[in-house]
Amino acid sequence: MPRTRRGGPKRIKLGSIHITGPSEAEVGTELEFTATVEPKEFTDVEVSWQVEGPETMRAALSVEQSFTMTPQEEGEYTISATAEGPEGETVEATHPLSVTAPEPCDEPPAEDEEEECIDNSADNSPSDNGDDEHNDDAAPPADDNPPHNDTAEGGKVTELSLVTRTMERLPSQGFAVIGAGDLTGDGVPDLVAGGPDTPRIVLFEGRLDGTFTERVTVSAGLSPEQLVIADFTGNRLGDILAISWSAGRANLLQSTGAFELSSPTAVDLPDLAWGAWTTSLGNNPGSALVWVTERGPSVWSFRQGKPSVGELSFPLPSDELYSWIELEGSVGLVSYERSTRQLSISSAGGEEYELYSLPSGVSFHALASAPNPQGGGLTLLGLDQLGRLHSLWFTRNDR
Repeated sequence: MPRTRRGGPKRIKLGSIHITGPSEAEVGTELEFTATVEPKEFTDVEVSWQVEGPETMRAALSVEQSFTMTPQEEGEYTISATAEGPEGETVEATHPLSVTAPEPCDEPPAEDEEEECIDNSADNSPSDNGDDEHNDDAAPPADDNPPHNDTAEGGKVTELSLVTRTMERLPSQGFAVIGAGDLTGDGVPDLVAGGPDTPRIVLFEGRLDGTFTERVTVSAGLSPEQLVIADFTGNRLGDILAISWSAGRANLLQSTGAFELSSPTAVDLPDLAWGAWTTSLGNNPGSALVWVTERGPSVWSFRQGKPSVGELSFPLPSDELYSWIELEGSVGLVSYERSTRQLSISSAGGEEYELYSLPSGVSFHALASAPNPQGGGLTLLGLDQLGRLHSLWFTRNDR
């Protein structure tokens, strides 16, 4: 008598994963990598991508989605892809990538020829701000996103350099606005996301590798159009200010513990206000809120003391995303131009510098900024059209 198989149909497990993509490329070239899993029945598997080398990057995408990157530094990279099957089994593959700098031009191309190389001689020219005493420094790598200067308070020149880029897919909740800041007091930027047309906001815990973990969902009491995170009460925990410009309302949610918030309380919104940023209260713990209005700055403080913020000369942004940031006492406006996919930073004195150009095919619809916990500097968070969160970490080094 033939034996009858018991226990139901046999479950198929992941067998292998393969990476397809270039092994050699030049700096500034957009690259695409795809992952193929075996057996091919697994079409909804999530693949965790990781890039190790002169730059680091992480992303979690469906196996049907391609992983793209645009290396900005030359060197040897390792591209890794890991997938997990229904039984908890994991498969991993690696792919080498060698990135070189474009060859410099020896002579200008003819008028009827396209220029195929990049002239790097401009990297050693004096900067626009007249700071030409550092021309003996080594030229930066030939890329589309070199370090850029930002003028701090007192004319001190510093340098912002992109050191880490990560990318991950947030839960598909249709977020339209994000805010960044330290909610737990550990020095690492956390994330708050919400909207559109809902008072619910989701809190994510930030990690030093640039990734975020969802923690809790709370009500802001209004549908936010801007989210500001700062320690307004002086307990070293970040509070959340949710602002609705269209409704002319703002609510404060005070942190009473790690990812524990009080019920929202109303905060008066000044007339003609269109932006908000935070500033320290000197030796006092906590931060003050500075409303940016068409008539000038207006300061609000939950605690005693309202610092002087002086004159602000920022123009009203038009069709740009923007986020305010204070670095070592100097306020800056980080903006994203949709038409050029360019991130820039403007100082209170009216100077503007380019920070980073997004790769083709990527466009932000939400932007947030916070201080960088590693060596000072800037953390930029951008939410793209596919619901992916891009984390760009810039270090700030005195020159």
